[in-house]
Amino acid sequence: MNTNANSSLPKEKQRLRAQINKTLAQLHYDRRQIAKNVLENLLLLDKFQKASTFGVFIDFRNEIPTSLFLPELYRRRKGDATFSIAAPYCLDSDMIFYRIPTPVENADGTTRLPGLERSRYGVLEPNAQTRADGGALVQPLEFDVMIVPGLAFDHTGARLGRGAGFYDRYLPLLRPDALRVAVAFDEQILPEVPHDANDQFVDAIVTPSRIIRANRPV
Repeated sequence: MNTNANSSLPKEKQRLRAQINKTLAQLHYDRRQIAKNVLENLLLLDKFQKASTFGVFIDFRNEIPTSLFLPELYRRRKGDATFSIAAPYCLDSDMIFYRIPTPVENADGTTRLPGLERSRYGVLEPNAQTRADGGALVQPLEFDVMIVPGLAFDHTGARLGRGAGFYDRYLPLLRPDALRVAVAFDEQILPEVPHDANDQFVDAIVTPSRIIRANRPV
């Protein structure tokens, strides 16, 4: 449903955000198993397999635990000099991506992410040392894959974010052939997500149990 002309759209989005946040807070799951299942499904995407430069959000609160599958992704691409992963840093209304060092999987199953620190909001993002490295900065046109967060999605690729608009501003800067793929719990897939002309769609949504190919071959 394109609600571009609907004056109640902001209220509908806020209602839906509250609903999904409540649902996510009530989920009980094995974080490591969820991360494993999501990565296995991501690896089924042809463009994901062939990609070299990845943009990946670092999970926060009840998001899909992307941080837990990064060590395995690095292991699978060991020895590939073209492979790199970049994480976002938010500055005012802009989002900037920096390459991050290889994650370390600890003996207890936790993951240590060198080169990152927690922001004042509690989100892990590239630290000052990483940002000062001129070679770490990644421009939008360099990305082959962008892994996108969100609160709700539908089968057309419509996405409901948290309301700050960072990805809605950043995704149009990517190359047309770059893969825009969201990762989400099955409970975040809805029959319809309200959107307007400023909301960016994704090409696919990957959950622990399935792949939803939305806009084009992926």
